[in-house]
Amino acid sequence: MEPNSTSPPAYQGCNKDSTAIKVFKTMAYVLLLLATLIGNSLVTIVIWRNKRLRTIITFFILNMAVSDLLLPFCAFPGHIQHVFLPWGVWLVGGGFATFTCKLLPFAENMSITVSVLTLELIAIDRFFNVVFHTKKQPINTKKKCFILIALTWLVAILFSSFFFYKRRIAYKDTTRYCISTWEPAFNNVEAIKVQFPITLTFLSIIPLVLLIGLYSAIIIVLQRQNNKLSLAPSAQQRREKRFRRVTFMLIAVVVVFICSWIPVSVYWFLLAYWWKTITCQTARFIFAANFLSYTYAAINPIIYYIFMEDYRNGFRELLGCQICFKKQNTSNGKQETQTLSL
Repeated sequence: MEPNSTSPPAYQGCNKDSTAIKVFKTMAYVLLLLATLIGNSLVTIVIWRNKRLRTIITFFILNMAVSDLLLPFCAFPGHIQHVFLPWGVWLVGGGFATFTCKLLPFAENMSITVSVLTLELIAIDRFFNVVFHTKKQPINTKKKCFILIALTWLVAILFSSFFFYKRRIAYKDTTRYCISTWEPAFNNVEAIKVQFPITLTFLSIIPLVLLIGLYSAIIIVLQRQNNKLSLAPSAQQRREKRFRRVTFMLIAVVVVFICSWIPVSVYWFLLAYWWKTITCQTARFIFAANFLSYTYAAINPIIYYIFMEDYRNGFRELLGCQICFKKQNTSNGKQETQTLSL
């Protein structure tokens, strides 16, 4: 992920990585690309194929998976390229040079914004379901869910549209670059000072505060309900345990998101307000922060598999992982054929 400024200085004077380190960085991004692409594709297919999975929460999860599928196409190829080439060098030529220079960062920023907004919507839905479970829920129909999902994309498109202005093709000698600049309409330095705090607040500070606050309240309420749950009928206990399992799954998703997002937010802040010169060690921190910021998209499908039984079953059915076996019925001497999901 690029900071909201011109080409990061870390990549302008530090190209001392050995061949082994470059291979390591490339393989790391390739593996993350494949994991993100395969994992979120499976989430999308499994949810879409199974009617029992089509709930409000799983539609939000589906929305995140679809948005995360943009990252392997828009973000990772550029980062792999920059392992070997200076930042900003643009290999796409011809009529597609300007188009791709503007579109790819736009799509990447849109994808991240959709994921962040969806996490906030899920947190709000869980909060009302846990804290105000006896009252009418604000997101209680699929129609409202679909409207909110459409709004996440609309807001993300509007929030990312500035890339169509500030990204452009420039040449230095014979080398083609995709650069970021607010000129000539604005002073580039002053514009960055306005844009950066807005982006940091919208994509990092507000989501972190909101998610931590809502899920902290959810955990406190769930802990207080433990004693009451033990006295409830067995059917209600099963429903509550299922609800809690989904809630803790979503908390795990949020924890992964926060852990992956904090380093790149720190990098943005330091680059904008602190760093004047950047060493090779700092450049490696930037690589690690950028890489870590994308890992949530690959880890989320694993979390769904661990916590959601219906998703596990749908995943296994999709891959054909069912076998039939014969079980000897010792009570009546007959054999029964059963199908088990592995």
